[in-house]
Amino acid sequence: MKEYIVGIDFGHGETAAWVVPISRLNDEGKALHLNNDPDANLRQIPSVVYFNNAGRYSLKSEPGLAVKVGLKNRISKLSQIEKRHYQNFIRLVVKLLLDSNDILKIENGEPNFILCMASPTQWNEEEKSEYLDFFNKAISCYKLHFEWIINESDAAYFTHSEGNEDKCTLVVDYGSSTIDYTAIRAGRKISKDEWSNPQLGASQIEKIMMDESIELGEYDDIDAMYAETVGRLHQNSLGHIAPKPYVLLNLRNKKEEVYRSRDDYFDCLFTFKKPTGLQEFGRPIYSFSGNLSQILPAYVEAVKADLKELKKNLSAVNGKDPDRIILSGGASIMMWFNRLVHELFPHAEIIADYNPSYVVAKGIALYARKQLDAMQKFFDSLKNIDYAGMYKNADLTATKTAVEKTISEPVDKVKNSAPIDGYDIRRIFCDFIKGMNSSNYTFSRLVQDNVDSYINSQVTASLKTAIKSVFNVDLTPKNVNIHIPVSILKWEDNGFVPGGAFYGGITQAIKDSSSRWDFSWDVKRDCSEASGLANGVKNRILAIDWSEAIDYPASVLESEGNNIKQQTLQVAQRIFFENQLFELTFK
Repeated sequence: MKEYIVGIDFGHGETAAWVVPISRLNDEGKALHLNNDPDANLRQIPSVVYFNNAGRYSLKSEPGLAVKVGLKNRISKLSQIEKRHYQNFIRLVVKLLLDSNDILKIENGEPNFILCMASPTQWNEEEKSEYLDFFNKAISCYKLHFEWIINESDAAYFTHSEGNEDKCTLVVDYGSSTIDYTAIRAGRKISKDEWSNPQLGASQIEKIMMDESIELGEYDDIDAMYAETVGRLHQNSLGHIAPKPYVLLNLRNKKEEVYRSRDDYFDCLFTFKKPTGLQEFGRPIYSFSGNLSQILPAYVEAVKADLKELKKNLSAVNGKDPDRIILSGGASIMMWFNRLVHELFPHAEIIADYNPSYVVAKGIALYARKQLDAMQKFFDSLKNIDYAGMYKNADLTATKTAVEKTISEPVDKVKNSAPIDGYDIRRIFCDFIKGMNSSNYTFSRLVQDNVDSYINSQVTASLKTAIKSVFNVDLTPKNVNIHIPVSILKWEDNGFVPGGAFYGGITQAIKDSSSRWDFSWDVKRDCSEASGLANGVKNRILAIDWSEAIDYPASVLESEGNNIKQQTLQVAQRIFFENQLFELTFK
């Protein structure tokens, strides 16, 4: 039984996880441990993976290990070795979650939780699907899978969507890879996904620090420094270690240290002692120092221009600036960014998110829980339909239609056999009805097609009603293709002998259709009279109440009804996601 939903935010700079109970909809849950920090706001880990030349991976730096940063990307953009690094990181994160959080259990192969993840806001559906498949392949060794992939901007919405009546709230999620903007008013998301910027994430800052603040000393350029470092690494059998990722990682850590101290000045000095565990290289020494406010003007101007574009976009849908702005994401603590937001939105109440690193992870879990609840309500509205009755009506309607479309066969046969006596007319019509069985391809095909058509029509109408009831949306589902293999039962032979129901009915129909006072069965009838008799029998057959003529065993109706029900719920799930029915409740 599933008890929890776990949202994991595999961010560009850090990875965080959040859990919510499924049954308690008002419980906002908590951060899951990815480390031993007692502070609930610091349980995340850097999105960094270490590895040796034998293919062993770790989430912690150890002697002799190389490092890979900047894992997150479109799968189509990753090389094979980058894919291997990323999948090992994913695998290690999930294992760490299982090992560090007692509430997550797997018993008899069944987890008590649902895993969900997020994708960058502006990725298309194909990219998201490829990303989800990639992650699921990574954790298939644990017999686990991510159920849903959720837009990062939508996740931010769910973290901050409660309350505020008709006020407009802007959530700015400033992370390492993107700046996402999510505007909320009266409980609905009014921003567009394309407002977010995938080019201005805070990881650009350490790249600028690396390019603009390095002290080269005796080296002509940084490439020369890298070249000497690579040579020394190879001399120590550490050729698998690339210097640049370590440089970026050190600068990222320094950047975050500087911003937490609310300062702009940084000084970063290191060699390759720590990653190798060997005596530190005497040279080169990597030294970076400077003032962020002096080396970032172009980047800051680009962020400012993006905020101005956001202000224009928001005004178009809201008519004014937001009433309040929540600054979230790890990079939102940067003072210059705070100053920009205050400058461009002077009348908004600006609030710092109390746990900015979890805005996406928490939102993933909350989104998934509400989506699960909405989907369950949708399914529940479809479960009480009389599917057994639907099957019976489908079969009766299909039988009637098939008879109407084939009844001309015995009529034509009677006319073409004239002169013909009453015995042969009765035999032809008895053979016609007796032949309405599974051996009659034409009849069987007509019944099958009409059963499917009837059921699909009824299910489509039921789905439309349920969608309106649950989501208040007028939507006629398309491509409802339910198929119920029809078993056409063989008629009992005793119905076609003297005393049998069909024998007696056809006998009476022939008599009633004759204009003669006393009908003689052995008299040959010419084409005109035979045609009149045949049409009379035809009309009597067309008037048969098949619900009285066909006996449906209760077990058959129950079985076929359950079949329709299960297929209907499968179609409902497809329609739920294809039409993004849940998103219609908040967009």
